[in-house]
Amino acid sequence: MARIFAQVTGLPHFSSDVIRKELAGLQPHESSASIKGGIYTEELSRRTYGELIQRASEYPDAILDATFTSHWQRNMLERAGLPHIFILCQAPEAVVTNRIQQRQNEPDNPSEAGLDIYFLQQKRFEPFRSHECCMVVDTFSQSPWSAVISILEVAPPQGESSEQEMEMNR
Repeated sequence: MARIFAQVTGLPHFSSDVIRKELAGLQPHESSASIKGGIYTEELSRRTYGELIQRASEYPDAILDATFTSHWQRNMLERAGLPHIFILCQAPEAVVTNRIQQRQNEPDNPSEAGLDIYFLQQKRFEPFRSHECCMVVDTFSQSPWSAVISILEVAPPQGESSEQEMEMNR
């Protein structure tokens, strides 16, 4: 959905999957199988989110395609002083697991997060706090295009005056 949002709005799109691989010395579509310990370590995650936020800070509006499942990730964004809106995409678990399995067969998709990572993130998810601006979007009963339109109706990009990052869960 983040890619569609970027296409519709023309905003820069920064993917944690792509940045994570760059930081690991890999090309976006290159397998991380050769990386000892894998690419989903706490250290690499911290570096990934730091770089993601740094890149976004160079634009008046941007889309951050990342899960932001933990308070520390959201705190990094807050400390950077970038106004933002988190988009929490929801669908039934069977639909999400099916989408993840389909994504793993897409050669152009840089994400290597399979069901193991999904279930770990789900288990470790820290709910949004009252001061965190979060919009919940049903990605099951509406098409990605319709979801993007519903987001834009509520929270249009702010242009030169502020930064708006969209957090996209799969």
